Amino acid sequence: MSQVSGSTTEQYLRPLGAFERIIDLYMHRNPVQFSLAAVLTRDVSEEELTQALQRLQRVHPLLAVEVHRPDDDDHGATGAVFRSSDRRIPVRVARETTWEREAAYEQTAPISSAPGPLARAVLIPAGNGLAGATVVMTFAHQITDGRGALCAIQDLTAILAGESVLPADLPVAQEELLEGLAQTAATVESAVAEPDVEEEAILSPPGRLRPFDGAIPHIQAEDIGVAGTRKLIERSRAESCTVQAALCAAAASVLFESTDREQVRINVPIDLRQAAEPEDVVVRFAATMVVLDHSAVTGFWDLARSAAAQLKAARDPETIRNSALMLAQLAPSTADDAEMMMLAATGADIEITNLGVARGIAAERDVLEMWGPTMTTQVAGEQILGVVTHGDALRMVNVTHDPIEGLVEKIAIELEAACR
Repeated sequence: MSQVSGSTTEQYLRPLGAFERIIDLYMHRNPVQFSLAAVLTRDVSEEELTQALQRLQRVHPLLAVEVHRPDDDDHGATGAVFRSSDRRIPVRVARETTWEREAAYEQTAPISSAPGPLARAVLIPAGNGLAGATVVMTFAHQITDGRGALCAIQDLTAILAGESVLPADLPVAQEELLEGLAQTAATVESAVAEPDVEEEAILSPPGRLRPFDGAIPHIQAEDIGVAGTRKLIERSRAESCTVQAALCAAAASVLFESTDREQVRINVPIDLRQAAEPEDVVVRFAATMVVLDHSAVTGFWDLARSAAAQLKAARDPETIRNSALMLAQLAPSTADDAEMMMLAATGADIEITNLGVARGIAAERDVLEMWGPTMTTQVAGEQILGVVTHGDALRMVNVTHDPIEGLVEKIAIELEAACR
């Protein structure tokens, strides 16, 4: 099945998977897109970036698609499919600006599902004291998640450096991938403690949507440095915790103090790639809710250990597989259905999306700094903390329409204090 429109050909690739379909239906009224920023060591021209992005589209098929909704109407869409498109990823040149300003602005203009592609880029040329260019790439959520976006940025830097990057096959929907995996022989041992809170307290209150109005969100960014990152990793290991658990504890500590909450709910995306397949540009995540109770612990690392236990249980492969396949059976058919499902899953005080460590020869050699992901989901009152470690330094960025003064700086201070 193909359709020719002017000089552009769209060809059927595959239907959206269950989770991709939920995201697409939700985005019918609520734009969800996210950006990553890479500060380079050298300048890059618009032509050079445009050509590199074309090559990147040949490497990752979902960077060259549109979403076609054959049954589109005022209530949403069913039967949505990915179709290939030969349109280029657009590049916007922005001078005398910052990546923070452009990342915030990128949240004000939705990426249309058609015509493709479902990604775009901003080039900030060198200048104003910067020796290198900055590239901000923005992705619609139907085609990838934060870890997939990081993969794209890593491959883009490799292409800009003249490296050869092999093309990937069209990735299947995550439900199809998980259905093909063998059941795990064993699950997490019962030694993994359950959070010491009442079941009723874990239930998230229903969230509400903030109607999209194109308003520019507020961004706060903080770099804890190489020495601070090294101390955080070492101390987390010594306390039988992960960096992600420490981030949860630090965020909860700040929210306990600044908002008088006795309990903090943290939405944490769980990357499925380690359990399922290599890196690729595609949706591959589940989510879990970490609940930390102020009255149940005596110190920072008690909070972190509680978070670590909850995260360990949530990452059990069989748990992930079953929850993803159960999600596939829900099959919402309208935007209203998708909104109800998303609000039920995102009723948190803060979301922490930690992309882990950026890798690759070019990414480590030719990139000075990396930031993100920056995003909004149109949930009222949301606080989204994007985290990525690059060049041995952990960097955090908070995006929100309801800023908490000094939130990211205070989280950094909590992490520093905990590592003394």
